Amino acid sequence: MRLDRPLHKTLARGGSLGGKVTDPQVLYSWLVRNLERLIEELEFHRVRTGKLTIWLVHQDAPSTVGQVPLDSQTDRFDLLLDAAKQCLRQAW
Repeated sequence: MRLDRPLHKTLARGGSLGGKVTDPQVLYSWLVRNLERLIEELEFHRVRTGKLTIWLVHQDAPSTVGQVPLDSQTDRFDLLLDAAKQCLRQAW
């Protein structure tokens, strides 16, 4: 029996917005809430991330992605929010 486990290589959080989103505030709110959930997982597993990736799956268009490498590994909300905004702009 193994009492310890290897560190996660990937943690992801997300979910459906329930249809087409035309209001940027709704999309931004979804981004912030999922970032909060991601940070909770980073803290729970005692890991930090050096890269943030955001995928947007569109109903009537190909999926898009935005990715930002971070200057250092972190679990800080402010740094990850800045990166998440960049990712969202790339993916949008």
